[in-house]
Amino acid sequence: MIVALLSVLALAPFGDPEGWNTLQSDEEGVFAYRRLEAGTSDAGPRALVRVTPAETREWTTGELTYEFVCEARTWTILGLRSLAADGSELRSVTVPEDRLDPEPIYAGDREAAAMYADLCPEGPPLEEREPSPLPIAVTPVR
Repeated sequence: MIVALLSVLALAPFGDPEGWNTLQSDEEGVFAYRRLEAGTSDAGPRALVRVTPAETREWTTGELTYEFVCEARTWTILGLRSLAADGSELRSVTVPEDRLDPEPIYAGDREAAAMYADLCPEGPPLEEREPSPLPIAVTPVR
């Protein structure tokens, strides 16, 4: 109950929290997203991700716009904004088209996989991530 109340309070300054899906709400802050109907392209759905850290900083909220390509099982960051406590925009960046870099989404990617399941219900199942090779340090022989 308290976590739900804190989630609503954290999102309250930015209008009606209706439509926001909270993926994480804890001592670190709130991580939520919602589908963007406007701007969804032929490639796939777009989502606005809102990060509200618990610790006060120069910015109090970060918003990132992602595009999901369901068939490819990828998400691409299209832009980001940082907002002050009063909701005013501190900075906005749009990623240039030649710098867009689709990232694969894997079954173990907690937040991305949860958004993919919601935004791409007809999409192919996510693959498991290949384990990273173990780092090996070689000490030179003298």
